[in-house]
Amino acid sequence: QEPGSQGQAPRVRERPEKASAEDAMATSLILRNLPPDFDQTICQDWVDTNYRGLYDFLLWFPAKKTSRLNNCSYAFVNFLTPHHARRFRDDFHLHRFNTTGPEAPADDGKQQWPLSIAVAKVQGFSDNYVRFYHLLDDKSHTLCKPFFAPNAVAKLPQDILDAAASSAPFHHHDPTVETNPTTLVIRNLPLSLDSQDHARGWLDGAGFGRLYDFFLWLPPKRRRPQDAAATQGGPGQGLAYAFVNFIKYDNAKDCMARLDGKSINPNDPALSVVPARIQGLRECLTHFSSLGEGGRLEPWVHSSVPPARTGAPSTEMLEFQ
Repeated sequence: QEPGSQGQAPRVRERPEKASAEDAMATSLILRNLPPDFDQTICQDWVDTNYRGLYDFLLWFPAKKTSRLNNCSYAFVNFLTPHHARRFRDDFHLHRFNTTGPEAPADDGKQQWPLSIAVAKVQGFSDNYVRFYHLLDDKSHTLCKPFFAPNAVAKLPQDILDAAASSAPFHHHDPTVETNPTTLVIRNLPLSLDSQDHARGWLDGAGFGRLYDFFLWLPPKRRRPQDAAATQGGPGQGLAYAFVNFIKYDNAKDCMARLDGKSINPNDPALSVVPARIQGLRECLTHFSSLGEGGRLEPWVHSSVPPARTGAPSTEMLEFQ
């Protein structure tokens, strides 16, 4: 029997409009008009009824507070294959939930809107991990906690893990570090800074030479061909970035004040210079230690730093990643 068709198969309904070639390869869907009393657990249990083990990401959100006409919740799901995504959409698009149990109608007694399923803007496990990783943080401003399949996370390359860490809001349990960060991430580096040496040379020339003990330049994130064609390398898309740990907080503060929002050359995008999620020399060395071992990129570390401090990641940092 076809995966996803066992158990309580829904009745045959009108299918979505014929998908484009691009949509046909999509694995990530947005589910709109879920019952208002759903939550992350109930939503996963409902999807698991027929699709357990066939998706690696699911994130539920409550109804938007700005909507007065629709109190329905919604969710994002990434399936393992385009086939499973298409089948789920065919099975449940325009589905109306039952009137008992967790699928009951709204408190006002009105019949729920039919479920609307469409291709999500963010596609694939990796992109969704980078986009929603920050919600795993206990200090996140939302109670929504995404499900990421552990086996899928274990297969992510280091550059995706780094991208997720750099895009997450800055938090740290140490209040001293939170108010006095020394590690910064510099985003939107122009194409002219195409190597670590060039990027360091620029930073040193900007007046910050000998003020930092760790520097790591990272190339632009890989993009899907259709994204590259659409954005043409615009700001924040297809641009390199770097992590820098300053020896003193005052130097990091000065760097943010002088460089954030500024362009290196007149036609370059504005730089974004903000505190990094990982903070301090020790955490930088630990978090990025595998880069040198893999023979890809290797951070520059001041000669005064003992080699012993660049050991393998600790259990604490593996959990942080």
